[in-house]
Amino acid sequence: MQDATLLPEDLGACHVLIAALSARVTANEALLVEQSAVVIDLQAAREKLAQEIEELGLTIRRLLLGRRPERFDDPRQLKLDFGADPGVQDGLADAAAEAETILQEFTVRRRVGKQKKPRNEQLPAHLRREEVVAEMPAADQQCPEHGLRQVVGYDVTETLVFKRPELWVLRTKYPKYVCPDNPDCGVVEPARPEGLVEGNRFDTSVAAEIIVGKYAYHLPIYREQDWFASSGWMPQRSTLLNIMASAADVLKPLYEHYVELV
Repeated sequence: MQDATLLPEDLGACHVLIAALSARVTANEALLVEQSAVVIDLQAAREKLAQEIEELGLTIRRLLLGRRPERFDDPRQLKLDFGADPGVQDGLADAAAEAETILQEFTVRRRVGKQKKPRNEQLPAHLRREEVVAEMPAADQQCPEHGLRQVVGYDVTETLVFKRPELWVLRTKYPKYVCPDNPDCGVVEPARPEGLVEGNRFDTSVAAEIIVGKYAYHLPIYREQDWFASSGWMPQRSTLLNIMASAADVLKPLYEHYVELV
């Protein structure tokens, strides 16, 4: 808006201002007309897309739920016209009969294949078994008329038991050897093995569990924290990452060997 305090007092300047404002109004009206045309075009395109979506939905519904001939009758599909030649008609009849035979054989095979196989309720035979004998109350072991009852057999049930992976600490003592009468010989200890990290604080089994959890079971590191915490150890993420990086350095020669083989 034009500030009233800035309106010119001279008549000529007023004419110039009015002409400029009129030109601006004309330009805005032209822009409005242009935008209205764009809106009309967009509305028409929207209605066309809506109609196409509706037709597509009807086509899909007919293909999925319609009668068998309707599922494959596409008016846009060109058809071959073989005419009324008797040889052609006989060939078409033979082809239709052969297709029907193949369809019936496939239907029979599919029905036979769908027959449910009996479920195997046995627990895997390779799992370790531990046997316990259910205790019978002493009062029930005695018959009021004949005395002590005897065991003649057992009914056996098998129950699958899960044990959380166990974390435990291996304490290795390195003995110190000295010459009692010759302190100048110094102290001798067994050689200490190389470890994944400094101080050999983490066994290779820990590294294997981290790698398998991340790359076989797709567990992110923060979930592996919870996995170890459920067994009694809450590591830092940086600790798990350092162990995995150290394991990668150890496995690098094996990786390079496989690259050469490939």
